[in-house]
Amino acid sequence: MTPYSSLRWAVFAASLATEACNRDFDSLFTSGTDDSTGGQSTNSASDTSSSGTTTGGGGSGGTGGGGAGGGGSGGTGGIGGEAPLMPFVVVNEVVADPPSGQEDWLELYNRSSESVDIGGWKITDSEPAVHSFVFPAGTTLDAGQYLVLDRDAANSFTFGFDKDPGDQVKLYDGAGNIVDSTSWVRAQVGQPNSWGRFPNGTGTFSTRTATKGAANQ
Repeated sequence: MTPYSSLRWAVFAASLATEACNRDFDSLFTSGTDDSTGGQSTNSASDTSSSGTTTGGGGSGGTGGGGAGGGGSGGTGGIGGEAPLMPFVVVNEVVADPPSGQEDWLELYNRSSESVDIGGWKITDSEPAVHSFVFPAGTTLDAGQYLVLDRDAANSFTFGFDKDPGDQVKLYDGAGNIVDSTSWVRAQVGQPNSWGRFPNGTGTFSTRTATKGAANQ
C-alpha cells in the first residue's frame, strides 16, 4: 500500500470514530423531557380572590444541575371577611316619636380613652339629602363622655325620627365616611323604651328602658 493510500485510510478511520463518538454524546440528551409534568422546571401559583390571599408555588429542580426553585406565599390581599373595628364614637341610644310633649333625642358615646373632636361631623336619618345636622367646629367628646342631642334644642338637629314604620340614624365624620349607624322598625323605640346598645357602647341594639345620658341597662 502506498503512503498516500495509507494516509487516506487513516483519515477515513478517524472520521468513523468521530461519528460514533458524536452518536454516543447525543444519546445523553434523548432521555430528558421538557414538558409541564416531568421537564426541566415547573412553577405554579394560585390566587384565591374570595379570601383575599395569594400563595405562590415553589419551582422543582431543573435537570443538569439547576437548583430547586424557591417557593413562598404571597402577601395577604386585604382584610377579607373580617368585621371592621368598632369606632371610638358610637350612636349609643335613640328615642323616636315619644309621648306628646316630649322630643326625639339621640345619644352619642365616646368609648375610647381619649377626647375626640367631632366638629364637622354630621348625623342624618333615612333622608340624608334633606335631614342632616352638622356639629359646630370645636365640638369635643371627652373620654367616656355622653352627648345627648334633643330635637329642636340649641345646636341640635331639627328633624324628627320616625317610629312608624321605622327610621335610621347615621353618623358621618368630617370626610363623609360613615362612622356608625343603626336602624329600627315599628314599635322598637319610644319612651319609656329606647333603642340602645347593650352592653353599653359595644353591644348590638335592642329595645331597652331609656337611660338618657347614662350607661344603658
